Amino acid sequence: MKHFYLFLLTFILAPIMLSAQTDAEYLKQALINTYTKSELVNSLYDYDYRNGLSSIGGFIKEGNYITFNLYLSSSGEYLFVGGGDDDVKDLDIYVYDKDGNIVSKDNEDDANPMVNFSPSSSGVYEIKLKLISCDANGSFCAMNFMLKNGVKPATDKFDQGINKMVKVVNYIDDQKGTKFLDREGEICYYGFTFSSDDKESQINGIDLQGDQDYFMLAVGDDGVYNIDLVLMDSDGNKLDSDTDDDATPIVTHNSSSLKENLSLKVKDIDSKTKSYIITVVLED
Repeated sequence: MKHFYLFLLTFILAPIMLSAQTDAEYLKQALINTYTKSELVNSLYDYDYRNGLSSIGGFIKEGNYITFNLYLSSSGEYLFVGGGDDDVKDLDIYVYDKDGNIVSKDNEDDANPMVNFSPSSSGVYEIKLKLISCDANGSFCAMNFMLKNGVKPATDKFDQGINKMVKVVNYIDDQKGTKFLDREGEICYYGFTFSSDDKESQINGIDLQGDQDYFMLAVGDDGVYNIDLVLMDSDGNKLDSDTDDDATPIVTHNSSSLKENLSLKVKDIDSKTKSYIITVVLED
């Protein structure tokens, strides 16, 4: 197994030619489309990215959605930006309070949803990204969490991280026959933007089905030299981890039975500036 990861590091640094469109490249389309809109918003309205977890994404079937619970401060001015791969025609964003009421939304008939929201009270809100229509049986979609006075990594860092992700996912798929999580409501992509002071975040609420091998991996921009990943159960006990001194950690975990509400800790151990890190979850 260690030989596999050592070869993977060499593979990341080498060019690759792909003969067919892969799922990772469709996810790349969604991320590029979403980040392009977010960068335009940043230049026009001065919204940056939320420190820590700043983006989620997944494969969504037409008419379905993914949701994420996010703590929002009453002192914050937020903007949620959605985007999908090139097949997406109509994509919506809804924000719900703790009582299930819609407090903000963009349900216009387009693929460019943006929701501006300043909470009247601090707390956990549910953010829903819903795919209304697309030119396929489903599409990869993503959503960025932006904030006034947030974190702003250099624009090229997003391209660097996304391109590395495509290489790594395609290689693991070729070697292990993996795929992105794609059951209804599952999130397979998490993006993190870190300031120079606070470089650790945690994803909660991960559910794993039984009798599956899972691969949780992270890559960063070219200025990230060491990333750690730790998978924990619902009580905070460590299940698996990769804390080696490298920038391509992979946590492999066999789930023999249904495991709910797991957490994945992501830590930028060594980078020189504001950083962008991608974490994706694959299954065999």
